[in-house]
Amino acid sequence: MQNNVMNKLYGILALLLVSWSMTSCYEDLGNYDYREINELSVDSIAAFYTIDQFDTLKIDPQFAGTQYADTSMFYYVWEMAGDTISRQPYLRYRVSTTPGDKYCRFIVTDKATGVREYTYFNTTVVNATAADGILLLGDYDGHAELSFKRLDKEGRFQPNIFYGLNGEYLGTVPQTLSQVFSYDGDDETDLFGLCVLTDNEVKRISYKSFLQDSVNPTYSGSYFTSLLPVSSYPDFGNLMDINLFMGKIQNWTIGAGMLNKTINQYFIDNGKYFYVSQNSTNYGTTAQSYLREPETGGKLSSFLMHVSEAEDTYSQIVIPGLIYNIGTGFTLSDYIILFDETEHVFVYGSRSGQTSFKVIEEFESTNLGSYVPVWGTPNRNVNNPFVIMSDGSNFRALMLQAPQNAGEAVAFRIVSDLNIPAGQMDEHSDFYCYCNDEYFYFTTGNTLYCANIQAMLDGSWNANRICDLTEFGYDEQAVINCFDFTRSGQYIALGVSTDGKRKGETSVELNGDVLLLSIDKTTNTASFYQKYEQAGGTPTDIIFKYLTHFRQGKDMNGAFRDYL
Repeated sequence: MQNNVMNKLYGILALLLVSWSMTSCYEDLGNYDYREINELSVDSIAAFYTIDQFDTLKIDPQFAGTQYADTSMFYYVWEMAGDTISRQPYLRYRVSTTPGDKYCRFIVTDKATGVREYTYFNTTVVNATAADGILLLGDYDGHAELSFKRLDKEGRFQPNIFYGLNGEYLGTVPQTLSQVFSYDGDDETDLFGLCVLTDNEVKRISYKSFLQDSVNPTYSGSYFTSLLPVSSYPDFGNLMDINLFMGKIQNWTIGAGMLNKTINQYFIDNGKYFYVSQNSTNYGTTAQSYLREPETGGKLSSFLMHVSEAEDTYSQIVIPGLIYNIGTGFTLSDYIILFDETEHVFVYGSRSGQTSFKVIEEFESTNLGSYVPVWGTPNRNVNNPFVIMSDGSNFRALMLQAPQNAGEAVAFRIVSDLNIPAGQMDEHSDFYCYCNDEYFYFTTGNTLYCANIQAMLDGSWNANRICDLTEFGYDEQAVINCFDFTRSGQYIALGVSTDGKRKGETSVELNGDVLLLSIDKTTNTASFYQKYEQAGGTPTDIIFKYLTHFRQGKDMNGAFRDYL
């Protein structure tokens, strides 16, 4: 009986509690102003994108809202790898980040409510520098900078990209560009074969990514001693005052999975000659180096040339199941010629070995006066390299005769000594000799010239004007600071300073153009091919950068291949 009474009391209390709770909730709802929130949806953004480095990533999202979708009513943030790259409702972003997979998101914030909508996607940035292309070294805002244009696709030059990729400047005084192909692996192995001489140091840069070697950013004594056997290297210091660097391919044999390469590198450092030869096979890499001076004890100038340089004779050895391609490199003379600026004499010797360079006494009968060599080259005539000399305002050409190596029955002598007409060359002239041609090429001011090598050998100077910049839309102040030929010799790239600034002068404007011309060597005429405006700062040097070594445009099978 008592239990029944207690149960009834508990039931009444429970009903009272429920009633009170419902009343409280009703009153609580009456204290808030509830309204619908605009729910925004973002469409037309893919989950994955692939983009070449330095190309522009373009995304145009579509907006829809349950109440409104006016783009002015939202804040926008585009992020790539944690960095904000845009605050627009659409994306137009020139991808300057390093290659790789990038985690991205698009954040839309409602200005009125603060509600956010997130859209996630991934972008794969492909290394756009890992291609054949044109590489321009320029002087921009007081710094050495690199600009690049791929040859395998349409588009513009990517100006001044080194700092953006590396986070530091290349240097302050740009000098020259050079590419020495890899010592190991196949043609496309990247062992920092792009070399940039700046601030009298040779910077070691990847010719695929343009990233500087973080372990050995420059060629230095410590770098080479880390590679070479202890018994093979001299005490050559730190290589901190380099005023000449040159890389040459001596041997390139490929076949049946076997590989044999020999790459030579030449330095004039603080007036001394330093030489490194690295030979790579399937069994490893060996190297040797030498440091030498003239027998006079003088200081070497920034001048060095081989007596001869020519394509190896191509041949193919076929063994059942195996094919060996022989001679896809170059035959280099053992003798090189240099200049002792202290004693004002030419010297010579083997490119390797420890013997001091000897004075070429046979040349001393020619009165050089205050003339010094500014450029020299071997050419199609074996044993007849030639040198361009200058006293600062006047120029002359010396056609030489010299043996290629010790024991060769060829005497040293000066074949001809020719005065170059006033105005054809100046202190800013650039030079190039394509080893199979009967002409060599040079620029002065806004004009491209060629000079007949056989005429020099016969004792006369015969130079012809090919073209000048006014023929291609430039005004009179534009000048050519540098140029380079494709490896096939059919095209030429000119580094043009549109405002007339010469090497050594910096610019805060993109005053450097690259003009591509097609060359007809039978008529010595040039025709317009392509022009890239505002490619970089004041042009200093320009090269065609390649991933693979094709001797004069011929691949390892002897077939002609060139991409421009």
